Amino acid sequence: MNPYYKLGIVNTGIRELKEKLKQFGKVSEEEIAHLIEGKSEAEQEEILLDRVIEENYNVLITGRKKEIEKYPDDEKLKKDLERYRQAYEMINTKEKRDEYEKTYGKEEPKRSVRSRNVIPITPKKETIQSQIEENLKKVKNQNALTERQLREEEMRGKSRLDSRNEFPAFSGSLFNWGVRMSNEELVRNACLLDEINEKGERVFVTILGTFQFRRLLGKPTEESPAGIYGKEVSEGVKVIGITKSNSQGEILKNEIMVSRLHQVQSEEEKNFLKNVYFSDELINQAKRENEGFMGDVVQRSNGHFEIQCNEFGDGDVVSALRLAGYEKGQLYTMKKEQLWARTKVTFPTIKERLAKFQLNYRNAFPQVTRKSPPEKPIQNFQARKGEEDVCAK
Repeated sequence: MNPYYKLGIVNTGIRELKEKLKQFGKVSEEEIAHLIEGKSEAEQEEILLDRVIEENYNVLITGRKKEIEKYPDDEKLKKDLERYRQAYEMINTKEKRDEYEKTYGKEEPKRSVRSRNVIPITPKKETIQSQIEENLKKVKNQNALTERQLREEEMRGKSRLDSRNEFPAFSGSLFNWGVRMSNEELVRNACLLDEINEKGERVFVTILGTFQFRRLLGKPTEESPAGIYGKEVSEGVKVIGITKSNSQGEILKNEIMVSRLHQVQSEEEKNFLKNVYFSDELINQAKRENEGFMGDVVQRSNGHFEIQCNEFGDGDVVSALRLAGYEKGQLYTMKKEQLWARTKVTFPTIKERLAKFQLNYRNAFPQVTRKSPPEKPIQNFQARKGEEDVCAK
């Protein structure tokens, strides 16, 4: 085990260590200056490294302990916590770091901190796989209702609020739902990611619409025969298309998923998305556990990105998606904010239609790597007869 890598310490130059300490938000520039005042460069590096190791370690074990509270039977989490402790004990002082480098210096000379200023990391593919495995256990919502629970809620709702069946249009469902698409947004701003990942695959991702749902609030009335549901909840829950192809352009994967992701902030986040968030393993896990909901991507205080699927409201997203698997909802498209076409279908049917649309849409983006979404509408994209409403038909 490389303790530096385990604790997320890659570069140990003085400037980099200072920046790392500032990221934690606990150490000011004044405190850093006081720590290293009057010290040689070598001494400064050791002092700063002591502090960075301590801060990184505290962040990592705090996060693991919270996860263990959620999953007390997960032995992997407990072993990982113990590895963090072992790594910390190996390098938390200058003397221990010297001993570590003395032991492993001949086999792994690049691990020498002072002589080379850079700690080598595990090969990139192994690092990516480690991130994938780390995030796999996060892609399962703990608060969603099962299909059985949803059907029981539906029966109770119908029996309690419409016991005489005076309103046949009222199903008693806990949610009603829909998918909203805007043609203007599709043409201008749909492309979220178009990159080559470490496997050499082109990862093309688009935002195709918004998944919306409302929770049941009250019994049906003459004015609202289908029941009274709350205000539409969208909260940035996007329907996204994910297409992967090889270097010959052959399609390897074409999925329609749901995510809170709606923009990419940095190159680091882009790398995380194309290699980890949109990996086959995580896509399949989201389909298996969350009806296709992939959650959000957050950046922690240590600078690492991770997937988040259990925040407030995420359970309702998964529950609504689960219900949408058998209960019909509205697919509607908009032109200039005016309703253009509407149809009532289940979400699996919508996904089938959008999967075809996604492949057509991908052909409008011939460039393999794109720095930013196109500024102008793509000309003639929906001009051919029969393709004008490929999703709503």
